[in-house]
Amino acid sequence: MGNINRSVDFSTDSEIAVVTVDNPPVNALKHEVRAGLAEALRQARDDAAVKAVVIACAGRTFFAGADITEFGKPPQAPGLHDVIAAIEATPKPVVAALHLASAYIQYADRGKSSIILTENAVQPDD
Repeated sequence: MGNINRSVDFSTDSEIAVVTVDNPPVNALKHEVRAGLAEALRQARDDAAVKAVVIACAGRTFFAGADITEFGKPPQAPGLHDVIAAIEATPKPVVAALHLASAYIQYADRGKSSIILTENAVQPDD
């Protein structure tokens, strides 16, 4: 366990796999992040001791979108659709630990998941 790459860390806490992305300043979904997420999901899926997965981001935001430095360049696998497919194919529950600033999302996934906002969510300073 440990770092998947420079942007993605994989650890376990009891039966929970914790995947933490740290790609400052806004956790953009560059190739390294997508590849790290795909690998972390594979490791969680293949580890019989892991019963659920939490995906979190360091810093002030959850994923802020595409990495603008990749615009106009040939796409590199895995693409975002591949990562989403890996999340949906994971036979274990996958939970996103969202920052309050990230709570305004459009969400639809055929009724398989839920969004839970807690009272202890912390809003970043403006």
